[in-house]
Amino acid sequence: MKKVFSILSMLTLTLWATAQDTQVLGNTAESNPAIQEEFKNAPAGYVFHEGDTIALDRNCTQYLTGEKPAAWVFDVPHLIARVGSKRFPNGILVAGIISWVGPEYLMIKSQPVAEPAPVAKPEPVAEPEPVAEPEPIVEPEPLAEPEPIAEPELVAEPEPVAEPEPEVKHTQLDRFTIGVRAGGASFLQQSINDAKSQMGFDALLDLQYAHYWVTKKDHKIGLLTGASVGFAQGGLKKSNIEDQYTLTDPDGMSTHYTVTADNISELNRQIQVEVPLMFSLVSKQGIFFNFGPRFMLPVYTPNRTVFDKPVVDAYLEPIKVHVTNEKVTGLVDNNQLDTKGTSDNQFKLNIELGAELGYEWSLKNGNALGLGVYADYSVYSMFKHEAQDLKYLLTVTPAVPSTVTTYAPTAAWVKKQGFVDFGLKLAYHFNWWK
Repeated sequence: MKKVFSILSMLTLTLWATAQDTQVLGNTAESNPAIQEEFKNAPAGYVFHEGDTIALDRNCTQYLTGEKPAAWVFDVPHLIARVGSKRFPNGILVAGIISWVGPEYLMIKSQPVAEPAPVAKPEPVAEPEPVAEPEPIVEPEPLAEPEPIAEPELVAEPEPVAEPEPEVKHTQLDRFTIGVRAGGASFLQQSINDAKSQMGFDALLDLQYAHYWVTKKDHKIGLLTGASVGFAQGGLKKSNIEDQYTLTDPDGMSTHYTVTADNISELNRQIQVEVPLMFSLVSKQGIFFNFGPRFMLPVYTPNRTVFDKPVVDAYLEPIKVHVTNEKVTGLVDNNQLDTKGTSDNQFKLNIELGAELGYEWSLKNGNALGLGVYADYSVYSMFKHEAQDLKYLLTVTPAVPSTVTTYAPTAAWVKKQGFVDFGLKLAYHFNWWK
């Protein structure tokens, strides 16, 4: 009787375990709110494995990729397709919904432990009385047949989980960039007197191409070139001007001139073209650094010169006559002279040493947006001449009426100039990975 009872107990436990192990997994299962009771949060330090059966905690408000979970995913069991990846080292890829979930939002199935059936103690066997006739053996009452266990309902097999595609490792990158730069600029005029160079500004449009090699640590190292077109403006100014010179006419009459002005200011502008040839680095974190030469060529260089309160003072030799602002020696009857021209700096090549530093953000479409700072400085300029050998800024020709000829300070005083600029850069990068 004890052996029969044990066999029936084992049969009952086997059938109960089989029913418990029959599950519907993934998004093909019907919603079952009791899942939240059947599954419990995993204890701290629990290690998940591929193929484990889990359920999602309702406290999960978003996947590791940022999407919000649908309502149906909380009330069905799921299989684990993958544990950890390069992008999500601690993430769990859940089959059925094919999404990465943090391990803190996964619950494991709590398995009830079946209590063993009580074993009936055998009745003590009576000692046979000596020489007594054995009592007839009482047949044991037949055991009641166990009630039939309901067969578990058949459920549809879950569809096979598609294996996630392996991440593609890129080794090279081609990039086309459209960018704009704007900031302060100066022409760095070096004058033969105390004329001061004035700070201005520049603005440029960059069209650039770069080729990068991707390192094992996902840094990008490459070469950058292209073309930039822009506008730059600067100036030169000097106060308390006094020029002296002597003119001799065919009759031997010499006139010694002194020309004065309160201020002379010159506004220099130029349209310039630049060609960079720079080393470029983009780190895994998105920090970019470009460094190298730029070849800059001014293609159009208009200027404007203003003389404030010019006065002509003449001393005639040998008759020793002193004349101030008269027609016979020269007359300037305007309080301000304003002249325009073109600087000799046109088509004078500059070689600049440039640098750019900033940060770029990767976009969902595979391209990138960058913001940073830039600076350039001319290490070589073709604009060089002997400024002291040029004509004076303002000369007069005695006549009725007299004529006045003016010269730009850059042409008369500046013996050398270069270029420097600095400011902000905004760029959009089109990326083609290989």
